Amino acid sequence: MLYNEEKKKQQESMISRRAQLLFTIVFIFFAALIIRLAVVQIVKGEEYLQIANENSIQMIPIPAPRGNILDKNGHVLVDNKISYTAVFNEEEWMGKDYILNLANRIAPILNQPVEDILKKMDTGYDANGERVARKDPKFLEKDLKLYLEIDEMTTLAENRSEFKGIDVVVKPVRQYKEQIAVQAIGYVRPYATAENTNSVSDYYVERKEHYLPNQYVGVDGVEFSYEDTLVGENGAKKLLVNARGTLLEELEVTNPKPGSNLYLTIDHRAQADAEAFVANYLTKLRSGGGHGDLRNAKNAYVVALEIETGNIAMMVSHPKYDPNEWVRGVSTERYQDIQFAVTNGAIRSASHDVRPRAFEEAQGHPYSIVPIGSVIKPLTVLIGLNEKLIAPGDRWQDPGAYRYGRGTDTITNAGRRNLGLLTPQIALQRSSNTYMARIADSMVRNVKNPVTTFQQYHHHFGLGVRTGVMLPFESSGTEDYIDTSSQISNLAGLVQASFGQQQRFTTMQLAQFAMTLANKGERLRPQIVDRIETNGVIQKTEPETLDKLELPDTYWNVVREGMIMASSQAGGTAYRPFQGFPHAVAAKTGTSQQDIYFKGKRRSVENATFIGYSPAHNPKLAVAVIVPEAGRGTNSATYIARGIFDIYDKYIGLAGPPPTQENTENTP
Repeated sequence: MLYNEEKKKQQESMISRRAQLLFTIVFIFFAALIIRLAVVQIVKGEEYLQIANENSIQMIPIPAPRGNILDKNGHVLVDNKISYTAVFNEEEWMGKDYILNLANRIAPILNQPVEDILKKMDTGYDANGERVARKDPKFLEKDLKLYLEIDEMTTLAENRSEFKGIDVVVKPVRQYKEQIAVQAIGYVRPYATAENTNSVSDYYVERKEHYLPNQYVGVDGVEFSYEDTLVGENGAKKLLVNARGTLLEELEVTNPKPGSNLYLTIDHRAQADAEAFVANYLTKLRSGGGHGDLRNAKNAYVVALEIETGNIAMMVSHPKYDPNEWVRGVSTERYQDIQFAVTNGAIRSASHDVRPRAFEEAQGHPYSIVPIGSVIKPLTVLIGLNEKLIAPGDRWQDPGAYRYGRGTDTITNAGRRNLGLLTPQIALQRSSNTYMARIADSMVRNVKNPVTTFQQYHHHFGLGVRTGVMLPFESSGTEDYIDTSSQISNLAGLVQASFGQQQRFTTMQLAQFAMTLANKGERLRPQIVDRIETNGVIQKTEPETLDKLELPDTYWNVVREGMIMASSQAGGTAYRPFQGFPHAVAAKTGTSQQDIYFKGKRRSVENATFIGYSPAHNPKLAVAVIVPEAGRGTNSATYIARGIFDIYDKYIGLAGPPPTQENTENTP
């Protein structure tokens, strides 16, 4: 009993000592922790606060590879080429002397002026060592030169220790593999340039946070109009940097998602042949292969539309150029040359090619949007029929000279010819100006609001309104007869407009007009993109009807018959160019007179135009051509149109697939 009590006291004493020891240990631990916290907050608090304030997280976008652009068969037209690129990464220790010395040493290696190298390095110094504003953050990598040559890479690699901050990296760079449809495809430029380019600045300024300054973005053509599709989704690097902009650590990387691929509606073989044919034919015209002085026939514009869908089969804006120049960088001197070829004259105003003379000399020549001439006559006849001004069986003796108004104003046919007994069909076949003037005269006298009515018919066919093609900066043309009617008289405006001397439209508008004639009043949107591929998923572009003008079949048939006669019967204005063509063609030629005023002088020129479709009774392709300063449409634009129909028949087929069709690339 006594033993148990003694043992119990010993155990209690031991527990008490252990508790005291544990308490002492805990006390010492917390005391040390408190002291440590005090040191951190009081002694080193300022130091740690400074570090915390200096360091920051930066999210650096990684540009997504742009989607490829292919023809409708899957032939690659534009992709991203691997480029060995010289880049500069600024480091904390680099001072002014090192930077200037480095720029002077690498400038001759990269074959660039020191001033240009320093601008690209963007270190805050110019070639004189003076302070200049930085364009971009210090920690961003700066491109110095794309597409390094072997000797340039070798020199940089062998002397890497001497060129600290300079690296050679592999980067994807936009590559235009074939110089076809270059104005329709467009081109890219660095974002920093695009946001200061007037035509696209509003679009890119609103999206500033999505781009790197040196990221290439679309500026024209489908590269711009489908920018959101091609650009993909940028990734990002999460970086830890100090207040001086020095990279401390790469924390995280989110990979970018590539842009979608665009499949255009063109066949690259047909497009290439069309461009070559146009270039060769213009050379022939200038060398004396046509009628009259055609030395200034340097430009031509062609659009071919598939009638069932509105798809663009071919589009030519001549001359052309190499859009890869934009990627490599275009100097001011070089731009003076290529500016004559950059603009897509098939959809908007493009200057005449006056090289090697100065650009201002282009003002002495017609641009790409010219008075359209007699190609408007099918519409004039339709208006006359639908407004009951003439009948399908109308017969009228051509007086040779049609007097209107007070009898002092006179309209004559080309060559002042008397074309004899005219029906609506023969008037189209032989391109009678007097017959059209008669319709306009009757319209002013018998139709309420004749100018507005005349304009409404034009708009139904896409003339005087934009066609809706998904290409940027499209022109709606010019309706000069509106001003003439208000300033002089309705009669003066409409008589001249009845045969195409008072309206100027683009080649795309004329092609849509021809397509609408073939479709009996159904106006489709011209399409440049056939389908879009995103991660293996295909989005097909469907035909889109923009307007539908309901007229009796009899009226459509009258116009079609007259246009067929123009290409198939002697005396037709398109007869010679289409001799031997295996398919019936509904055609209308045009010649417009235009006065050019430049440096106090007036010069009169003739512009050649054409519209048509084939096969006439089962239409598949509509074609429009404009050739400024090429004389009569019969002798120039119509021959180009014949070549375009031949090319389409060769590769795609106007009446089913061609007999021997080459294998095409796999299509998704």
